[in-house]
Formats: sequence, C-alpha cells, structure tokens
Amino acid sequence: MIGIIDMDVLVYRALAKSEKDGTPVIEVFDKLLEDIETNAACDKYSYHLSGIGNFRKNIKQGFTKYKGKRSQKPEQYQFLRNYVLKQYNTITVNLLEADDTAAIEATDLRNKKELYTLITVDKDWQQVGGIWYNISYGSVKAISTEEGLKFFHKQLLTGDTVDNIPGLKGVGPKKADKALEGKDLNQQINKVVKMYKEVYKDDYLDVLNPMGQMLWLKRSYDEPEWTVDFHKDFLKKVLNEKE
Repeated sequence: MIGIIDMDVLVYRALAKSEKDGTPVIEVFDKLLEDIETNAACDKYSYHLSGIGNFRKNIKQGFTKYKGKRSQKPEQYQFLRNYVLKQYNTITVNLLEADDTAAIEATDLRNKKELYTLITVDKDWQQVGGIWYNISYGSVKAISTEEGLKFFHKQLLTGDTVDNIPGLKGVGPKKADKALEGKDLNQQINKVVKMYKEVYKDDYLDVLNPMGQMLWLKRSYDEPEWTVDFHKDFLKKVLNEKE
C-alpha cells in the first residue's frame, strides 16, 4: 500500500503549530509527518508539494479570481517549503498543484491495480476515489470511482468557496444533491449541462468549461484541458472499465 501525502497541508499545519507553540518549525513538521506515517501504516509513501505558479490562475474566464480569498503566505513559509523540497524528494511540478500530481499518481496506481491511500484533509482529493485518510481525525473511508465522480459533478454545481470558485448561482449542496439523486454518471453530467444552459443560455460553455477546468484534478500529465466533451469521453472509459 502506497500512502500519497499532501505536503501542502502539512506545511501550513506545521507553520501554525510552530507559531502557536514556539517550537522550531522543522521539528514540528518532521514530527507531524512521522505521526501521520505511523498512523496511516502504509508500506511506503510519496510526497506531493505544489509547484511554482498555477495553471488555474491562467484560465480565461471573467467571473472569479481563483483562490482570490487566500491571505498572504505565513512567515517562514518559503524557509519550510525549501526544507521539505530538499529533505523529502517531493513530487513537485511547476504550474500544477499537489492535488494534481497526487491524482495523477493515484490514477496510475489504480490502472496498475496497486493499492494506495490518499492522505490529506483536502476534500477535493475525494473526486479521485480510493482509500481516503483524513489527517485531522485519523479516519479512513473508501470512495469508489463513481462516488468520486459524483462528488466532482456536485462541485460543478456548488463550486468551491475555499478556492473562490462560484459554481452555478443559487445552487447549494442540498439543491445539487437533489438534482443528481438517482442518476448514473452520464445522466448526472447531462443534468449539470442542462442546469447551466437554463441560466447562461447559448453561453453556458463559456462558464461551465472554465468552472470544470478549475475544479478538475488532472489524471495524467499530458491530459488536455477539461471540457464537457472531454469529460463525457472520460466517463465512457470509466464505465467500459467497470464492465
């Protein structure tokens, strides 16, 4: 079992704990990671840290500023980041987030029929499917591929307030759940498209495609940008593999 660890989360947690307790930040980080590896009990681990820049901030759209609500980086952020990069041989790719490189590794492992655990608190990682280990609670749950994709379809409707992605105006979690309830994956994306059309008419793809590009975690390094057509083809492959 390979544990895929979200090092972004650990960097910020270590910085906050170090500031609160007055303990050296490197010491705090190493202890956090040691405890997680002990509790997750995987055979080996990979470490994912976001690269420099972010392709999502370059997506052409005029309705939001991706991660526009985030505050300035904490003091010692760059110091700790440099330490983590050197000490832990992280998987880091410029313009990609740790979310993307983790999803790419998980997809590759699943294709090879190898077991993995996603170790994070980031809810977005659920869209990949697999075993999901919540760092905050030490809890574990299994998420099927279908459940992960339904989670993504729901995100297309609700957006993501943490990353300042608005979703479809007037649609919250309850309304999204009701819209997708009882539908298979193809019916879900068709429902999403229909709801966007009702609001944006002929311009619906100008909003829906960028929304998906910001929300979707890449599954391969050479993957084309997310579009509705790309997603429908992706769903076909998933369903064919299931048969």
